[in-house]
Amino acid sequence: MKKNERKMILFSILIIVSILLTVFRVGYYNYSKSAGNKVAIIDITGTINFASETEILKKIETSINNGFKGILIKINSPGGTVGSSQSLYNYIKEVRTKNNIIFGCSIGDIGASGAFYIAMACDYIVANPGSILGSIGVIIPGWDFTEIAKKLGIKQVNIKSGEMKDSLSPFKELTPSEKKYYQELVLKSYQMFFDDVLASRSGKITKEKLKEIADGRVFLGIQAKELGLIDEVGNINTVKNYFRGIFGEVDFVETESSQMEFIKKLISNSSNIDFINYINLPLYYYFYRGEN
Repeated sequence: MKKNERKMILFSILIIVSILLTVFRVGYYNYSKSAGNKVAIIDITGTINFASETEILKKIETSINNGFKGILIKINSPGGTVGSSQSLYNYIKEVRTKNNIIFGCSIGDIGASGAFYIAMACDYIVANPGSILGSIGVIIPGWDFTEIAKKLGIKQVNIKSGEMKDSLSPFKELTPSEKKYYQELVLKSYQMFFDDVLASRSGKITKEKLKEIADGRVFLGIQAKELGLIDEVGNINTVKNYFRGIFGEVDFVETESSQMEFIKKLISNSSNIDFINYINLPLYYYFYRGEN
């Protein structure tokens, strides 16, 4: 069998599977409108960006439209872009008030920076004793290739509309005024993060204590509980019991990714995509990099 033929067969299979998944999801959500206490389980995994934000928002909206009374957010993420992290945080806060939806959060291996920001929007937050979380901070990643470029005789020539247009180019050093500008940008974004954590954990951690620890450091789950950053040390079953304490008998429903997202995950290397997103300057991030 030729290579092109194999590709066509694989593509046809993926299309068929995606259609079946769609049919299943439509039928399922019609069933979900029946009476009963239903809680959707939604995963937030990997780097948070516009694409993942859009998918998560769709899942939350679909759950609300189909009469779900609660949403359990499972987090296993180092964070992501500032805008998408804030968007999900604000949307969950809005939905909690407007639609009277209960949100519980279970943090797995990691729930840092932007992912931790999103967790702050939930009514009840749980992490494993050894989970890595926190990293309250902002970063604009950058590279400096100027020394290498000099040795290789490489020069970058930019035709630009303004002085700041190429300010984060890896082939030029930042000027003092550029450094000051980006530092102010980072600090403003950081202040928004800080204020939202403080508001979300009101009565559980003081402003003075939060100032002391909100410097980008990460914590274990047991440390976060002692500090008042989470509500309980446990796992997803702890959060499920929280919902049972509110609703009594509960149906927990795993949500599925859309058929197109399913296909993308099968035919792409997400780690490469995340790396490309990470170096696509000058985005700035609520992001934790454990290898640094």
